[in-house]
Amino acid sequence: MHTPCVDLHAGTAQQAFALDARRPDGAKMQPSSPGRAILFADIRGFTSYTRERGDEQAYRLAKAFTLLSERCVEQHGGRVVKTLGDGIMAAFPRALDSVRCAKEAQEEVARRNAAHPADALTSGIGIAWGTPIEEDGDLFGSVVNLAQRLADRARGGQILISPPRGRAHI
Repeated sequence: MHTPCVDLHAGTAQQAFALDARRPDGAKMQPSSPGRAILFADIRGFTSYTRERGDEQAYRLAKAFTLLSERCVEQHGGRVVKTLGDGIMAAFPRALDSVRCAKEAQEEVARRNAAHPADALTSGIGIAWGTPIEEDGDLFGSVVNLAQRLADRARGGQILISPPRGRAHI
């Protein structure tokens, strides 16, 4: 089954969730459910990198990426749900904040690569909006699965976003 998505590789955060956040009378709309934007981000080619450079170098690269990603999540009002070796899973109450975080993370990766060209990395990011199941601080459900699948499909430097079902709190 084909999952429609928006590629934010060259777009803006506002384009990602191009929803009418106001009613026709101009009043701001409220979210219809306690949904969240779920974001997955990870390093492309990490297994090959580890094989070529060794575990210690791969660990340093993964740590640099997760710290960079965690800072972006925190700065944009999200919560890191968990780290996943060479990536992260995060949740945001506002969809637009997740997109801004993803865009900033990709920009930070590009700046890092310019400063460390011999140790460059690329990352793919996937974002989906929905209402996950929460247990002990972890999140489960179809929205989580979709965000992870989008991240897996994203090429290096790409952000894939699933159009929200219903109204996303932007």
